[in-house]
Amino acid sequence: MVKRLGLSSVIVADAGLGTINYVVLTAEYMKNHGLPVKGVIFNQCHPGDVMEEDNIFMCEHLTGLPTIAKIKPGDTELEISAEDLMRLYD
Repeated sequence: MVKRLGLSSVIVADAGLGTINYVVLTAEYMKNHGLPVKGVIFNQCHPGDVMEEDNIFMCEHLTGLPTIAKIKPGDTELEISAEDLMRLYD
C-alpha cells in the first residue's frame, strides 16, 4: 500500500542489542523494493549508554539514513523541531 500510494516510511527500532542488524536489513529491503525511507526513530534510548550510541552511529553510517528522534523510556512526545518534522513530508 505504501508503494502504491508513493509514500515514504520511517523505520522505528529499539536502540539496544540487535539494532544494527535490524535497521540495516530493513533499510536494504526497502531500498531494493523502491520504498523510500526518511530516517530512523530509536526507542528505549538511555542517554550516555555507550552501546546504544554506537548502535545509532553505526546505523546512520551503514544506511546513510538520519536519526529522526531518540525516545527515552517514559517519553510521551518526540523531541523534534517543527522544521525537521516538516522535512519528513517533503
